[in-house]
Amino acid sequence: MNKQAQICYFHSIYPELFINYNKINGYSIDEIKKIEKLYDIEIKGQLYDFLISLGRCSGGAF
Repeated sequence: MNKQAQICYFHSIYPELFINYNKINGYSIDEIKKIEKLYDIEIKGQLYDFLISLGRCSGGAF
């Protein structure tokens, strides 16, 4: 799911939720690789998509 689809999903559940689109920021691929190495895990699927698009800052969604 891309960033825009995730934002639309959040708004469908919580329409009153204010999201600052300028602050939305995800992790880079290199940062995700470092997280995988640090915690000895494999990040894939929905978690990977989330971290790439909204993981660092959700713009107020979380």
